Amino acid sequence: MEWFLSSVVLFLLNVAVHEMGHASTALLLAHRVNAICIGPCTFSKGSDGYSVHFQPKKLLSFGGYIGSVPIHCNRLRLRQIAIVAAGPIASLVAAACFIAARFSVLATEKGYTLFFSWGAVLALFCFLVSIIPVGYSDGNMLLHLILKTSPGELLLNHLRIAQLEASSTLGEPKFGEASAGTQGG
Repeated sequence: MEWFLSSVVLFLLNVAVHEMGHASTALLLAHRVNAICIGPCTFSKGSDGYSVHFQPKKLLSFGGYIGSVPIHCNRLRLRQIAIVAAGPIASLVAAACFIAARFSVLATEKGYTLFFSWGAVLALFCFLVSIIPVGYSDGNMLLHLILKTSPGELLLNHLRIAQLEASSTLGEPKFGEASAGTQGG
């Protein structure tokens, strides 16, 4: 039972790191992050404030997502590529950290060698699963955004529409209007 619980915690930790990679990059690249889902927990920000929703039927759901809206649409394709790629990159960084911890003095003295090794395996698994271009995965989105296919354009159009709707409710400049601090592109 201890092995199973450790695995669940490590997997959810890896999903959280992966999703935080997406979310932190989105924030850095002028997106509003409205929701972050990690397994059965969804953290969201609505008009009435912040909320946390726990869905018991997703208890063993080891996936996640973020919902974000761009503040402006300049260089949207490049920004979206960076945001999508940040999740798998964060998973790789997590794997490197687990590997470093595995070979540290802490792991050998405290008996955490297997724990850190398993954490590295799960982080690499998260990376591989997310980067394979199948279904609704980061790899598939990256492929379509980079190759400028119609599904990639559809994603960008949805983001443009979401940005227009968000800016109209907040009284911000709409897409295409002049705004101080925005870059052309």
